[in-house]
Amino acid sequence: MLYGLKKLMWFSNKNSIPVKLPAKVGLALELDRAKLGLKDLGLLSVLNQELLEEMLLLGSPSDRLSRHLSPKDILSVDDMEEALVKTGMLIF
Repeated sequence: MLYGLKKLMWFSNKNSIPVKLPAKVGLALELDRAKLGLKDLGLLSVLNQELLEEMLLLGSPSDRLSRHLSPKDILSVDDMEEALVKTGMLIF
């Protein structure tokens, strides 16, 4: 949750070889593959591209939290609560 989509993750490249990439880069490749699959099935037209782009700009929950939490070794409950409230993920 501290690093969002900047953290490295394992993905398969075009030759099915595992490669470590920033999550944002790897997920972009996976989205492209998913779009190709939808196109092959004749379903690409049902994809709401505008909504997809909006969600990508908003970022994942971990991205939104990482904007509010600085990368440090120890986080307090108050730090996490404050970040969750600021991102709208926790409502009192």
